[in-house]
Amino acid sequence: MQDLQCRPDKDTRIFVNPDFEILLRAEGDAYEIIQRLDRFAERVSQEHAHRFRISRRSIERAVAGGMEVAEILETLAAHSDTELPQNVVYSIRDFAEKVHFLQVRPALLVSARHKE
Repeated sequence: MQDLQCRPDKDTRIFVNPDFEILLRAEGDAYEIIQRLDRFAERVSQEHAHRFRISRRSIERAVAGGMEVAEILETLAAHSDTELPQNVVYSIRDFAEKVHFLQVRPALLVSARHKE
């Protein structure tokens, strides 16, 4: 894992709901956690409280951008007031597992009219 270890801040807590919504309750400086959540969740609202939603697309985007599943789950667990809902943990792993990478390499194709 990268050098992006989460350091829980007692003034910055999140609630992860079974419906994939994340509610951020920030009473201090929440810049770091907002930036981390933006990497794998879609921002829904920031009026009274910051709300994010985890989706298949947001997880695929994060994994394609180089984020590991362990880093996503660590971020959520480190800042959550409660245990993460198992359906959310399972789905995040499932979404990330289905991301496949392709490599494009130059190749030389030789063709001829005859086998010889």
